[in-house]
Amino acid sequence: MACPYIGTFSGARPARKQPDINNVCHARPNPQWSYAPVDTEAQAHYCFSRSYGRCPRYETAKSQNVSPPAAAAGKGFSLFGLFRRSA
Repeated sequence: MACPYIGTFSGARPARKQPDINNVCHARPNPQWSYAPVDTEAQAHYCFSRSYGRCPRYETAKSQNVSPPAAAAGKGFSLFGLFRRSA
């Protein structure tokens, strides 16, 4: 079971269902992008475990009605390494 907010830069679900440096968190977007980095240790502890509901990022996102990655698709990082600002 994985957190619904873990995804890739583009907003898609992770390519692998395990911690990976290319996964990002869509629960706590920063002011310019629709995602924030999340280290692999945190991914293992929260994102890819049944504990994701206790993650501080997840709890904040739920309380602020932040949409999961499916709603953020097409924003963020392109495959060619060019950043795109979120709308």
